[in-house]
Amino acid sequence: MPSLSEVEPGEADIAWMIYDLQYVSAENRYQLVQNKIVYTRFGDALDRITRAEPGPIEDFIGDLQQKLEDGDVHHPMRQRFRTLSGVVKPQRVTGKW
Repeated sequence: MPSLSEVEPGEADIAWMIYDLQYVSAENRYQLVQNKIVYTRFGDALDRITRAEPGPIEDFIGDLQQKLEDGDVHHPMRQRFRTLSGVVKPQRVTGKW
């Protein structure tokens, strides 16, 4: 879950109840334990959740290359492009949509 802008309980539209799953060895089972409550405004939370922050393009290309090497890509052109170097050139994108 992304970090959200918190507000006072009286100003909140939503209360996010955050739980941890803790193992209880004496009972050999897991138990839900409330960790905290985060109070937010609906619009702020919706904007934050639906607008993902992109990571480094190099990481993305590396993940794609790994999928090619592992055989996780099932496409007729896979045999032609065994490596992404020369096909994809990372470019930094600036600005907003």
